[in-house]
Order: sequence, then structure tokens, then C-alpha cells
Amino acid sequence: MSTPVECARSLWDAFQREGVDGLRPLVSEDVEWRPWGNHGRPLIGFEQLAQWYRAQRTTAGGSTSTVYRWEAVGDCALASGSLRVFRAGGFLDVQPTWVFFFRDDRLERATCYVNREEALAAVEAYAAAA
Repeated sequence: MSTPVECARSLWDAFQREGVDGLRPLVSEDVEWRPWGNHGRPLIGFEQLAQWYRAQRTTAGGSTSTVYRWEAVGDCALASGSLRVFRAGGFLDVQPTWVFFFRDDRLERATCYVNREEALAAVEAYAAAA
């Protein structure tokens, strides 16, 4: 059995190596994604994530991300780092925290939060709802 951080790092590493296609064998079709820049709207399953990601790469210029700190909080893994989103005429730098929500060793949701405090509040709400 892997820890939430080990599972999340496997997802992150697959994405860094192979792009969005690297996630296909690692996630279920009902997983919920809430990436930065999607205005809180969920993407359900790999196909919606892949379509959104490809559209971002072609229309917005893409992004780069780096994780500086991994931590486990209950059944969740938090990844704190930096995200640079390229746009016409420039770029945006943010320091978000990504949360990977696991239940019974299965990824249910991956969400990008503005900061660690917002991410921890979401993890607390998730644990309370369990």
C-alpha cells in the first residue's frame, strides 16, 4: 500500500515526463480535476482534463510547474510550489498548493488552491464529510 504522497508523486512524475497522456493509466474515468485557471469548474475524468490541457497549451501558451514541498495530511497529499502560466504578452507567477484527495487508496479529486491555507481548509472539510 502506498502513502498519499507516494501516489501523488507518481501522478506528478508521470505528468512531468509524458504530459497529460502520462496520467491516463493512473486515474479512473470519474476522477475530478480542478486545475488552476478553470475558474473552479470541475473537469470529470481523463478526457475532459486532456481536452482542457491541450486547449490551454494552444491558446494560452501553456505553463510550467514545480513542487518544492510534499506533505501528507490525512488521506490527502499536498504539493506546494510554483506555477508560471504563459499568456499573450507575458506570464503570471503564483505559488499555489495542489491537493490530491484519496479515499481507500484511490484518487477522487485533484485541486489547485491559491495558497496552503485554502488547501488545508479544503482538506479539513473533506475529512469532516467522510
